[in-house]
Amino acid sequence: MQCLDEADPKTDEKTNHKALQRQTTNGKQLTNKYWTLNHYMYLKKLSLTNFKNYSQAELEFSPGINCFVGNNGVGKTNILDAIHYLSLTKSFFNNIDSVNIRHNEDYFIIQGTFVKEEEDNILCSFHRQKQKTLKRNG
Repeated sequence: MQCLDEADPKTDEKTNHKALQRQTTNGKQLTNKYWTLNHYMYLKKLSLTNFKNYSQAELEFSPGINCFVGNNGVGKTNILDAIHYLSLTKSFFNNIDSVNIRHNEDYFIIQGTFVKEEEDNILCSFHRQKQKTLKRNG
């Protein structure tokens, strides 16, 4: 599976905005879309331990658009569910936390670095027979 950034954002010197240039399949440039990075929060890093089909995974994302590409069953949706879990402390698919633990393991850990003006490190973990843990910068 690959994580692909749609385009490399470039800084517009006049407006100090980031410009995302999209291209059609024939190579002609479409339109520029502008955004100011300090108005948006994005997930910079994601680390998974014993979450669903991942024993260990480290992913880094760009502030632009990211795409997950891979064959069926390799875990693309599980990455999205890990992001959902880290953001809302619950799975989009399962109400029971223990269902998200990798087979034959006792716990899972999801760690992420969110960036807005500063970086915030978030950790969410669950261990069988214990409570869910959520930590911010700690």
